[in-house]
Amino acid sequence: MKSTDGFHPVDRQGNEFAWIKCCFDGQGTCSIAMHQHGENANLSYHQAHYWEEAEPFTPEVLFHKGDRKENVNQRLIGSLREAVLELAQEIEGVIGQIEAKRSQFKRELETPFVPEDIRGIALESVEKQLRDMKVRRQDCDRLEKLIPSNDKGIVTEVHGESKSKDSFEQLDLEVINLASESELQKLGLEPDVAENLVDYREENGDFQQLNKLRQVRGIGSATLKQLKKNLKELYDVAKDRRDSA
Repeated sequence: MKSTDGFHPVDRQGNEFAWIKCCFDGQGTCSIAMHQHGENANLSYHQAHYWEEAEPFTPEVLFHKGDRKENVNQRLIGSLREAVLELAQEIEGVIGQIEAKRSQFKRELETPFVPEDIRGIALESVEKQLRDMKVRRQDCDRLEKLIPSNDKGIVTEVHGESKSKDSFEQLDLEVINLASESELQKLGLEPDVAENLVDYREENGDFQQLNKLRQVRGIGSATLKQLKKNLKELYDVAKDRRDSA
């Protein structure tokens, strides 16, 4: 830091420690002085003898001005995709709740004491909510298609072997698309979640992306992260057995 202006440090919330004074020497070393009375100091006593010099501090330089951080775009793209998938899953949950309420509402209105035209009026608000939520779900699909893939060309080093993330994801997808409920449970999924995954797969076809697993009821970001970890451990065990054979 080239500036030699004095300043007070702040905490994570931006609150200033007025009883601590810092100043860089223009070469990267920071001198620190603390008021004798600490955070309870009456700062009106600002004379020099109330301040005690501490050991100078030279912070580690994490990056310099103009440095380009690696993989910033990939991280941003990945975060955006995760956010869109999480939102889509939340919307699907809301759609399921509305559909359940609609069915219940219909049953309660199926009585000779409620005219059919009145039933339609009563159900219209529920139907409108359902239509709106389905439109929002479609918006998530359109937004996801606009997000570029950030896996292309990223290479990961595993046990000294360079493999692209694409190849690992294809292996993961092959396992997920072929695994039975019991096999999915061995990978760490709860029985009801494993059943939901198989039902979703049978209804919608094989998964083309791992992140699509978050559309399965019961699979959130934490579950998906653990599943990927368990799959990697499975490959590591298989590789160790192959190497020792």
